[in-house]
Amino acid sequence: MNTTYQPSFLEKLLGKHYKWWYIIIFYFKAQTHYRGNSIMYSLSGLVGFGASLLIWFLTTQNSAFFNTKEILTYLWVGSIYAAMSPIWYSEVLADLIVEGKLTSKLIKPSSIFWEGVCEFIGRGTLASSALLNIAPIILLPFIYKYIILPPDNRLFLLFISFIPISFIIRFYLDFIFGTFVFWLTSYGGLMAFKDNLYFFLQGGQIPLSILALFIPWIVYQPIAFQLHHPMQIYLGKYSTLETIYVFLGGIGWCICLYILAKFMFKLGLKRYESVGL
Repeated sequence: MNTTYQPSFLEKLLGKHYKWWYIIIFYFKAQTHYRGNSIMYSLSGLVGFGASLLIWFLTTQNSAFFNTKEILTYLWVGSIYAAMSPIWYSEVLADLIVEGKLTSKLIKPSSIFWEGVCEFIGRGTLASSALLNIAPIILLPFIYKYIILPPDNRLFLLFISFIPISFIIRFYLDFIFGTFVFWLTSYGGLMAFKDNLYFFLQGGQIPLSILALFIPWIVYQPIAFQLHHPMQIYLGKYSTLETIYVFLGGIGWCICLYILAKFMFKLGLKRYESVGL
């Protein structure tokens, strides 16, 4: 009887990097295992998204200042786009710090940053967000006639190409918020503040193009690259040069936030005390 282990094609292809794919799949299966939890995610998304659509539809329908189709497209397409980068990793990191489980992560021969990214993809982007946030899809038959398609296929490709930048910015922002727990004993209030801050500064509540009339700098902060700038690309609001600037600005924020995340994590480790679990 031959008991020699035969690696799969994917294992041969990825080699030593197969472990990252394994982490993604593991957390994807963990997140989708509990069906009741998945259903509640979907229902909560449906209620929140439907309420936002209804409010803006009633506000813009007879308004000369707002473009109804533009606002509803911004909300519908933007909600799908934003769902690709969930905002929960700070809670995971916070739990590791408070419960003393971070030690077991630190002694592993792998990067906690890369492991976090893989968990972020598997548990968040693929499972709880992209698959469970189905509200925009459910409501599509009722609002499709109010949706604007990109005026140019190249704009849609640029819009899709921006996803990795938004994803990286979101991950490192969440990681930075998680490191604040090194200096706290309870973090519930911090996470509630973070969630509301994200929703406001990315333009999920009020489009930043409107807020920029009163607060011009608000479009330059990193959270604006989660929703505002990608949707301006989708709607064809930017020239070619402005689109290049947006991509360069997003990449610049990725680099800055990575450096800040590393700095905050190293600074926090000096205060970290744990016997390990």
